[in-house]
Amino acid sequence: MRRVRAPLDLDGNIYNVSTADLLVVEDDPEMRAIVGAYGELAGFEAATACDGATALKKACAHPPSLIVLDLMLPDLSGYEVCKRLRAEARTREVPVLMLTALGDDESRARALACGATAFVTKPFDPDTLMEKMLETCARSPNGELSKQ
Repeated sequence: MRRVRAPLDLDGNIYNVSTADLLVVEDDPEMRAIVGAYGELAGFEAATACDGATALKKACAHPPSLIVLDLMLPDLSGYEVCKRLRAEARTREVPVLMLTALGDDESRARALACGATAFVTKPFDPDTLMEKMLETCARSPNGELSKQ
């Protein structure tokens, strides 16, 4: 596995993710642990949630720097969780990286329309996932780069 570089802005400044925290929302325990571990390798402190309701409670109580959100959850869909995150003042600006086995154009478009910042399909390359986490953390929900 190669070392992941922090994203740079147009002036070559590195985005600071040293204090970033990550919320991994995934119902599969093994995948939740894997994504959390890759997040930690990328420099995040990872917390987890196994369903949409728990994710919303955790995110509203302590808004993370990034949310990695599975699309298919047992209680609420990732689409619904993302809509609710965008509706809450405390979580409106938190970047959301959708991670799902649904890789079709319609699912991608719907995720982005619900407010997702980025989209990655399973199975994923670990290096690509970590790079996407860092890149997404450096973006606001509307896709514009912003320093953390």
